[in-house]
Amino acid sequence: MPETSFTGSIKINVFVTYQSIQDLWTPTDSLQQEFGTSYTNGFGANQATRIWNDRRRLNATSEELDLFGVLSDVYGNTIKFTKIKSISFKNRSTTSGADLLVGGAAANAWATMFGHASDKFTVPPNTCYTIDNPMDGYTVTGGTGDKLKVDAGANDITYDMIIIGNHSTSTSTSTSTSTSTSTSTTSP
Repeated sequence: MPETSFTGSIKINVFVTYQSIQDLWTPTDSLQQEFGTSYTNGFGANQATRIWNDRRRLNATSEELDLFGVLSDVYGNTIKFTKIKSISFKNRSTTSGADLLVGGAAANAWATMFGHASDKFTVPPNTCYTIDNPMDGYTVTGGTGDKLKVDAGANDITYDMIIIGNHSTSTSTSTSTSTSTSTSTTSP
């Protein structure tokens, strides 16, 4: 397999303006805050070696993604994640109630991020959900703890998914860069 190298960042930007419209003046409270993590190539804190990303569609069904040995990167290399450092979902549905459920695979569930194999979280419609654990990551165990279930229930949902983590072997020279940005704005 050819060598690869990884650098990237995860950023969440919050820009909010809150106003109270009065007769003679409008007091304004503005907030601008950025949270983020930068990654370099490697296996330590704030380091990763692989990225996987895809836009997927579920038509009133679910799927179980195997995080160890089934997913392929953009170069066609099979990825065997051993640690997940960051995982992001974007539920692209704009239909109220079209929730995407993540977690709770029937067997060999990847549970280190959840606490228990049956635990799930909800990604509501038109919502971005990112979990970033740059220091330690979440362990993936091939064959016994590597399945991630994504369930659309009775809904038709298109979603985006980005996984950044460590691969079981890391030899690399070409460069791959990742940036994920989420912006939230609240209007008065």
